[in-house]
Amino acid sequence: MTEGRGPTGRLDVTGGIGGVGAALEDLTAASARLAETAGDVAEVAAVLLRASLHADLLVAAASCPAEVLRAAEGFAQLAGPTGLPADAAALLALAMSVRSAVAAYEGGEEAVSTLVESVQDSAVFALSRQPVVISAAVVAADRAGVDVAAEADRLLFRAPWLADLAGGVEGVVAGPATPLDYEDGLGLVVGAAATRGWLTEAGAHVAVTPVPGRARTGRLGAPTTIADLVATQAELDGRDGQPDHVRVVQVPQTNGSSAWVVVVPGTQEWSPAAGANPSDLTSDLLLMARKETLLAAGVETALRMAQHQAGRDGLGDPVLLAGHSQGGIVAAALAADPGFRRRQRVTHVVTSGAPVSRMPVPPEVAVLSLEHRQDAVPRLEGERNADRRTWVTVTRDLRGSDVQTASASHSVARYRDTAALADACGSSSVKAWRTGSSAFLAGDAHGMPTVRDYVVERTLPGVGSARRPDGKIDA
Repeated sequence: MTEGRGPTGRLDVTGGIGGVGAALEDLTAASARLAETAGDVAEVAAVLLRASLHADLLVAAASCPAEVLRAAEGFAQLAGPTGLPADAAALLALAMSVRSAVAAYEGGEEAVSTLVESVQDSAVFALSRQPVVISAAVVAADRAGVDVAAEADRLLFRAPWLADLAGGVEGVVAGPATPLDYEDGLGLVVGAAATRGWLTEAGAHVAVTPVPGRARTGRLGAPTTIADLVATQAELDGRDGQPDHVRVVQVPQTNGSSAWVVVVPGTQEWSPAAGANPSDLTSDLLLMARKETLLAAGVETALRMAQHQAGRDGLGDPVLLAGHSQGGIVAAALAADPGFRRRQRVTHVVTSGAPVSRMPVPPEVAVLSLEHRQDAVPRLEGERNADRRTWVTVTRDLRGSDVQTASASHSVARYRDTAALADACGSSSVKAWRTGSSAFLAGDAHGMPTVRDYVVERTLPGVGSARRPDGKIDA
């Protein structure tokens, strides 16, 4: 569904109540109802046929033959081959046709997905076997005065589909046509890196600390729109080498309970060696390989600490998880974790610029994903997000705007603008998602929200401590 084009770019909305997935669900349900109705009609025909042969009717024929004859003709018309049985057969045929059409569509989608994945595996495998050639080309371009990184940034903006090739990472380790899936392939890469001390959290622990002076009651920091959820990301980025903050917002409800909004920021550190800040490359790759991470554990701890402080731990309050880039990966990973869902009633997730298409978020969790067509990051899994009733994806095309690079397409500021467009768009799917998430965006409608910020740090083996923002040491 396209929401229109203007100077700010076009929004395409897929999934939700107006999506193909919802339509297929409706068709499948309609097929079942048609088949059930066909069975009911056939049963009525059988009852009429038995009635036409009933002994009492035959006895009555001796005294009122004309009336019995008319009744028999009526029964024959209703229960005969051109009557109700024909209607039942037509309904059943229609049900089977609808069911076959749905199966054919889903089969076609699966076949296309398999073909695309095979192409990704082959392409990545071929590229991985040419490291010398690629390195020589990069060195030659650099010596010629070409800013290779900047050119690659512009190229990805013009040809964003190139980022989809990352979905074939399993081709690097197992070759084309491998039976391994994306997560297995990425897990092997992570495992190999861990032998050199990279991309591993072995022996590390997590420390979660409330930010002094940042717990406050009031409207400030409490989101009331999708744009507010995204804008919060910019407030949580670490400054001057300090770790990012995780924000937990307690939103009062009319019945005296609370709804909880958890906002997780994006990647801050890009070294392959895990450091004190878990918002790093190590967490990125571990999360996408579906491995446990200290960052996800720290986010859960921050939520539990806030709930405990409010006296609402273990009460089953609804939770919305939101995040940009890595924060979105964390949000989807936690929502996909059955253990976390047993401990917290996750009902909603909001991601912006995050590769989450392969995360097995269950249908009972309502997901809203914001993506830019020219942003390489949400394409890194090489698949589209699920098109289903409870997963809405809003994609904005940035062509024609002042953005010219893939990295600029990934900025929180751009996603905040896109979120504002989503707030204002007329899509039935987005409107339904907003309606379903109203408890989290109520602001101070039912009482003053409480905003709490937390620092999540990784305590490394042999270090034994993590530094708090107030200068104290948390052993």
